[in-house]
Amino acid sequence: MLLDTYLDFRDALRDMAQNSEAPAGLAQRWQTIRQLRREYFGEEEAAVLFGTSEQVITVDLERRRIHLDTSLSSEDKFLQLQALSEALPPAIRAARQRANAPARNRAAVIALRQQGADDEEIFALRASDFGDAAAQRLATLDRQQDEWRQRLVDYHTARDELLNKPNSAFASATALATLRSLHFNDEYERRRVRALDKAPP
Repeated sequence: MLLDTYLDFRDALRDMAQNSEAPAGLAQRWQTIRQLRREYFGEEEAAVLFGTSEQVITVDLERRRIHLDTSLSSEDKFLQLQALSEALPPAIRAARQRANAPARNRAAVIALRQQGADDEEIFALRASDFGDAAAQRLATLDRQQDEWRQRLVDYHTARDELLNKPNSAFASATALATLRSLHFNDEYERRRVRALDKAPP
């Protein structure tokens, strides 16, 4: 029965993991597991049971090899990795593209900003990747973060002026707390600022 075969195979895997002579290298270990599957299930049944996962693991191991290959230029690595992604099963490739979309979009936004892109161009890029509603939420988040950074700059300026006065030794915790209250809206923000004030420069 298939279940019995699978249980025997699992026992063999456990024995291999506990065996001090088991191959240590990832690629070699993977080949040993792949061969063990065929010994227990046969070529056709192993392909049905494990074919997709084996294809993914093989691609990921090759991707790791490319990343670690110091003889390749960045451009060569990019081209080889791009070609390698095409070897993944379509469903896996699509899932990974969806999972990696936020990171790719962030990198593209950073590149556009460095090139002097305005908010409309950033919105258009985000809308093309995620739709108008998500692009609007991200634009709102950008404005909130810009406002936070500006308030932090204003607070640091006022704090430094307070601490640099002749009587700075007497600048009490109460005075600093009052200053934070003037610049920040709620207790969560004030806690963040207190933590930043205590952090080493």
